[in-house]
This record gives sequence, structure tokens and C-alpha cells, in this order.
Amino acid sequence: MPALERGMSLLPAAVREAFEDEAVSELMINGPGKYFVERGGGPPAEVEAEGLTAEDVYAAAIHIARPLGLEVGEAAPVVDARLDDGSRVAIALPPVVRHAAITIRRFGARQFSAEELIGLGSLPRAVYDEAAEHLRARRNVLIAGGTGSGKTTLLQALAGVIPGDERVLVIEDTAEIQLDAKNLLQMEARGLAGGLSIRDLVTASLRHRPDRLILGEVRGAEAADLIQALNTGHGGS
Repeated sequence: MPALERGMSLLPAAVREAFEDEAVSELMINGPGKYFVERGGGPPAEVEAEGLTAEDVYAAAIHIARPLGLEVGEAAPVVDARLDDGSRVAIALPPVVRHAAITIRRFGARQFSAEELIGLGSLPRAVYDEAAEHLRARRNVLIAGGTGSGKTTLLQALAGVIPGDERVLVIEDTAEIQLDAKNLLQMEARGLAGGLSIRDLVTASLRHRPDRLILGEVRGAEAADLIQALNTGHGGS
């Protein structure tokens, strides 16, 4: 039994059913007594869960993390991992939280093209046309937005304008981005031995001769390295 299913089996039936519901994009358990679900990008809905105890959530968290080779406990109370299907699981245990917490973000197997997003009304054509033109002209593009706002979906749609003969290198903390580029190299910092960081991977990536660099998230010292890389001939990233 996969790690996630093994852990979820320790929780009440109502929570397991929510996890198995394909319409649920995110499941958030903050502690005992209730949980939250997000469907279709809408606001999280609160669900009462009679019988959901703090001990249940803690045990589930341990059973999810350890088969993935991740140490979790009082000395290592925070875990962020990618599962085999691409879904992400985040775990927080005491003492950083009062009760054990689990957040599961389901992997979006469905990739939307730019035309589909425009047709759905999720992406104004004028916005897409302008961003796509910047990429074609090898200008750099920054996508910003809140959690769950569609940043990765937009990035994947925009990446379709990158010429097929260009080498694309993707760097992420936890792999999420899916691209159809022929000459594609993806790097992931999460779980690396030796304390390697996104910043280390940005530096290392330049030795692999990318035409375009894509960073899943920029939120630390790696921003300086990225700017330096963009100034040395990696426009359109």
C-alpha cells in the first residue's frame, strides 16, 4: 500500500472519502474534529469530522512520511514531500503546531493549453498575447500570485511558445511543473543530501547550457543568482 493511502487508512471514513474524491484538489487537516476541502479552486469548505482525534492525525502523518524515507518527529517536525503521482503533502507536528497537521495538494494530471484557459475565461487573451510576445522576444517573465491561484497552470501554458529546438532547464523545490519540451532537464532540491538548495541548483544549472531557465519559486537568496544568470544570456526565462 502506498505511503499516503497507508496513512489515510488511519483516519475516519469521512476524511478518507474526501481524500478519494477526485473533485477535491486540496485536503487540509489542522487538528482534531474537522477538516477543510477545496474543490475546483473555490474557497476551502469546513467539514465537521466526529471521531477525528489529534492522535489519529499524528499517527497518519508518521505513516505517510516514514515510508518516503523522511524523518519526522519532535526533532524534525516539518515535512514537505512529493508523492509518486506528483501530489504534494505537507506535514507539521508539535512543537511547531499545537496539533499535528496534514495538507495534501492533489496533482493536477490535466494540463490546459492556452486556448483552453482562454475559452474557460480563466486567462484574458490580451494578457496571454502580451506575455507570449515577451517570451518570443526573449524577455524575462515573472508570474506572481497567491497559493492555488493558477501560477503553475499559466506557466505551463506559456511555455508552449518556447521553440522546440531550445534547451529548457527547470528548477524547483518540489517538482510540479510539467512541460512537453523535447530538450528538457528538471532539477529538484527537495530531499537532496548535503544541504543543496535552490541557489546551488541555479549555479549548477548554468553548466548544462540552458537556453531558458524556469524556476518554480523564487523566495530567497537564489533571486540574486537568477538575476545574474539572466544577465549572462538566458533571456526569455
